[in-house]
Amino acid sequence: MQVGKSLSTRILLHSVVWVFFFLAPLLLSPPGDFAKAFLESDNLLSLVLRNGLLIGLFYLNLFYLAPQLLFKKGVLLYAIVAILLIVIVSLINWQIHHHLSEPNGPPLPWEKMDPPTMPPMDREMNPMGGPSRDMNPGRERPMMFASPLFSSYLLTTLVIIFSTSLFLWEDWNRTKERAREQEFERQNAELAALKLQISPHFLFNTLNNIRWLVRSKSDQAEDSLVKLSQLLRYILYQTTSEKVELSRELEHLSGYIELQKMRLAEADTIDFEINGIAENKTIVPLLLLPIAENLFKHADFSAGQKNLLKIQIDDHRLVVVSENKFLPKTENPEKENSGIGLQNLQKRLRIHYPDKHVLQIATRNDRFYLHLELLIN
Repeated sequence: MQVGKSLSTRILLHSVVWVFFFLAPLLLSPPGDFAKAFLESDNLLSLVLRNGLLIGLFYLNLFYLAPQLLFKKGVLLYAIVAILLIVIVSLINWQIHHHLSEPNGPPLPWEKMDPPTMPPMDREMNPMGGPSRDMNPGRERPMMFASPLFSSYLLTTLVIIFSTSLFLWEDWNRTKERAREQEFERQNAELAALKLQISPHFLFNTLNNIRWLVRSKSDQAEDSLVKLSQLLRYILYQTTSEKVELSRELEHLSGYIELQKMRLAEADTIDFEINGIAENKTIVPLLLLPIAENLFKHADFSAGQKNLLKIQIDDHRLVVVSENKFLPKTENPEKENSGIGLQNLQKRLRIHYPDKHVLQIATRNDRFYLHLELLIN
């Protein structure tokens, strides 16, 4: 449907341009010449034939010569053929103009003509003894800015130039569109790979937590399996589209955090908050999950510690703040926190939210800080 609409728009645009091309010389001419062009069949036929040749040359160059010769055979051959066509079409149009529009005009160089005679009553002598003046100047052909032959060459050359320029412009647009499509396909492939990384990474961490609950003979082991099944159902069936409702994404994130908190001996060591209205807003699915995974993987949840994950929603601005204390055994915090999760987050932000996000990650002393600001729909 879009292609048909584009084609019809293009045809309409070309038609308007050619109508203007046909009428512009007439509209700019004196009123008498304008009426003469339509009242005299020879003049009208001359206009139709000459403009028809130029239109045919335009599209011959646009659809055949430029694509087949300019790009495939080289500039030199194309230039030779274009010049030959300019000469041929210009001469033909000149002849049409001479024989139809100016049948009584000046003779062609090769046409024989008797010396002009002037009836005595049409001339009178200049009283000052100078050359005679015509008493009926309307019979002589008015002076033109350029000869018809030169005008024909100029107009034909402009038609070739505009046609070639249009072809190069359209080819540049097609090349640009293909590049966009290739980039879009590349990004889709990369996003698909990133999504495939999210699910195993999430599942691996969650199963480790459930294993710890089972080995601890915790009563929460069964509840954790139920929550895991709910999270997997969301990942498998609710994240196939490019965007999901922010409220659903935050609900999934809350379920993941509740699942992770089951293994904590001190539940108050994690502070999780969501403030603001999430309805009628969308976000890329599973975008925030790596932030929560990173926190539970590397944070110290021993008694007395404080770790936080806060989400603030203001109109179309989403702010995520994560802060945690490193585990005592962490020898190189920056290296350990540069795993698959945060790398995945950075890549997806660059693809989905270019120039619409700010992500800051820092480590000071024994604490890790993450600050994300995101413009959402």
